[in-house]
Amino acid sequence: MYGGVKLFTKGEPVKVQIFNDPNSMHLMQHSMHFHGQRFLVLEHNGVKEINLVWKDTVFIPSVQTVDILLDTLNSGIWMAHCHIAEHLKSGMMTEFKVE
Repeated sequence: MYGGVKLFTKGEPVKVQIFNDPNSMHLMQHSMHFHGQRFLVLEHNGVKEINLVWKDTVFIPSVQTVDILLDTLNSGIWMAHCHIAEHLKSGMMTEFKVE
């Protein structure tokens, strides 16, 4: 979740893969939250999710990968971040723009 502003086109869903890196400063589970948009969890560690439910936060255990489908319906500049406040200072957040 590091880096500059990602640009997405409004109304075009985007597949995003989030990896909970064991080499990060915080080796633990994380709750990743996306502002302004909703998403479906498609896979956990390559295993397809059979119960598709709209979410704005996903729990990612340590050293695991989650694939989501971000529903880009709301224009603007938004933030995605770990919901553990102390982790924001270590870079576990990013901005994305939908236009």
